[in-house]
Amino acid sequence: MYEVGAESGRYYCLNVSRRDDIDDQSYRQLFQPVIKQVVDFYQPTCIVLQCGADSLGCDRLGCFNLSIRGHGECVEFVKSFKIPLLVLRGGGYTVRNVARCWTYETSLLLEESISDELPYRNFTYCIHLKKYLVLAPSAGRSG
Repeated sequence: MYEVGAESGRYYCLNVSRRDDIDDQSYRQLFQPVIKQVVDFYQPTCIVLQCGADSLGCDRLGCFNLSIRGHGECVEFVKSFKIPLLVLRGGGYTVRNVARCWTYETSLLLEESISDELPYRNFTYCIHLKKYLVLAPSAGRSG
């Protein structure tokens, strides 16, 4: 909570208190005004956004309760500033949901519409999985 950065990055580090199990709506209400104020104050010429999928409710090690759509809303919000944006991936310990999240967010960044259902192109895939959705129902935490 009290980390403020070091050396030339001192006071460029921001920590925001939040509760575990925070859901999409609560996170949005926290994320958007904080990020807007940071952008307004610092007026960055570029933004590096790390999108760790361990904030998904279906992640086995994370403590947030975000859906893939809610996670994507944060990406869209930062993108809406129309400032050059470098998006990094990281975190996420339930691999199938990490892939879903990053696929969905990549589609948002590229402004490409994608089908929620993956096409059947591999016989082995068809045998093992009846249906694989990009935006799978959240297996959120009860809180």
